[in-house]
Amino acid sequence: MRYLPILEELFESNTIILLIIGVIIAFIAVSKKTNYKLLRNFTLYAIGAYLVCEVIENVQNSYMIEIIVLFIGTLLLGACVGLLLKLILVKLIK
Repeated sequence: MRYLPILEELFESNTIILLIIGVIIAFIAVSKKTNYKLLRNFTLYAIGAYLVCEVIENVQNSYMIEIIVLFIGTLLLGACVGLLLKLILVKLIK
């Protein structure tokens, strides 16, 4: 996991709480949305933003920026999971 420091940190520490918070926030934010294409686009944007955080984490040398990017990246990873769950639910309901 050398090139994915946010995922590495997720499995090595207690940042799973941030992942769960991200899942809850994403699921609540799109709770009324049933448009599959819109949800798919939100999911792709969240994945893209998470990947940008991974790249910044690999390049950055400042500890403060690393902590901020780790926090944001973990929340975005949780948002990706929440949006994927919502996509599956919308697909199953229709």
